[in-house]
Amino acid sequence: MLTGSDVAAVRAEWAGALAATRDQFLAEDRFRRAVNGRGTVVAESATAADTRLRRLLYEGNALYHQGLEETRTELADRSRALSTSQLCLDSEVAGFPSANREEAMSFLALASWQHTPGAMAFDELAAHAARRGVCLLAERY
Repeated sequence: MLTGSDVAAVRAEWAGALAATRDQFLAEDRFRRAVNGRGTVVAESATAADTRLRRLLYEGNALYHQGLEETRTELADRSRALSTSQLCLDSEVAGFPSANREEAMSFLALASWQHTPGAMAFDELAAHAARRGVCLLAERY
């Protein structure tokens, strides 16, 4: 299990990887739109770009959930001495009412993780993908 500065280093690495992926894709997408706006043919088709974006979402999703689980583990270690009622109260204050210790831990981890650079980078990438109609679940008819 990672501790202290190791956790911070891994989080910084995840944040960097997710932000770099998001920034690269958004820059390439802006370039494609600018080129298309001038009527010039682009090398990558919309389908290929969507497939690539879906792959990036899949990789980012795995990193997102890995970071969330590390945050939850770290929080559980730090909160061992707190009572269940105190954790439930903390969870409610964070905006996530909970009924038991496990639920409170999960909600508190989510509240903490969603404000990290890695989580915010993934959220932005996912929002961009949604605007393009791309999601992790491939539609099949």
